[in-house]
Amino acid sequence: MILKIETSSGWVFYDEIDCLSYRNFPSGEYDAETDLKELIDHTEGWAKPCLENQKRLISFMNKNQSEESFVVAYSPIYLLNNEGKTIERI
Repeated sequence: MILKIETSSGWVFYDEIDCLSYRNFPSGEYDAETDLKELIDHTEGWAKPCLENQKRLISFMNKNQSEESFVVAYSPIYLLNNEGKTIERI
């Protein structure tokens, strides 16, 4: 699978994703290094239907990784199949 995220400088793609999960990102300010791990561990529940421009916390892995990667992004975020066709809008 492919994760497609729009940034201020264009689209960013994460390829060869084997496992992916996402949650709504709670409002408030967080320090990336100290608070993100705690936020990941204690955010309850999976994502509810998203609103436009809602912040999401996405975790994913591929076969070449030994630890999860985390991305914080605003919706819409697209999950594509290996042929590049959209299969889910996050």
